[in-house]
Amino acid sequence: MNYLKHFGLIPFIFLMIGSFQHSNSNNIDITTLRNYQKGIFFDTIKSSTQSNSDLFNMFWEEFRYAILNDDTVFIMEHTIFPLSITGPMDGDSIVKINRDQFETIFDAFLQQISGLNFQNYSETELEYILRTPSVTVNHLNIFSKNCPNEKVMVGAMIFEYQINIWRLVLLSFQYPTFEKAGIFYPDAY
Repeated sequence: MNYLKHFGLIPFIFLMIGSFQHSNSNNIDITTLRNYQKGIFFDTIKSSTQSNSDLFNMFWEEFRYAILNDDTVFIMEHTIFPLSITGPMDGDSIVKINRDQFETIFDAFLQQISGLNFQNYSETELEYILRTPSVTVNHLNIFSKNCPNEKVMVGAMIFEYQINIWRLVLLSFQYPTFEKAGIFYPDAY
């Protein structure tokens, strides 16, 4: 039986309007969407308040400087151990590493492809960090506007604000990076 003949045109129109409104419920402005479609990304901060952004940027400036100057002591002081490492897919297993493994693991991480530059597909995490001196609330990751303000993601690193200090809590590896870092990762095989 034909739906329109049986129930009429009015309910069908309401269903279509409701479906359209639901599909646009992310409140992504058209400029952001077009920039995303063109591959124009500004940063990947996930935050919800300006003050959180300012606080994180003060930390990020120091953490970024430590990475660029190979200051492992500072980086490790601002890392929660055991550090969690996951694969690139949601639901991938989490591997925990300790301090002894950190330098080798972090070096492998910095050399992996970031996947965040559509003009340069071979850009590494280190190159991404080099070109990201700060992150802003105006250019939130369009997929995670509702992320709690005590968590921030820059590249494939997740930081959490714990006891009045930002700390690195998770790295996301591409599957080949696990092998380069000498980590057995069951989800990659």
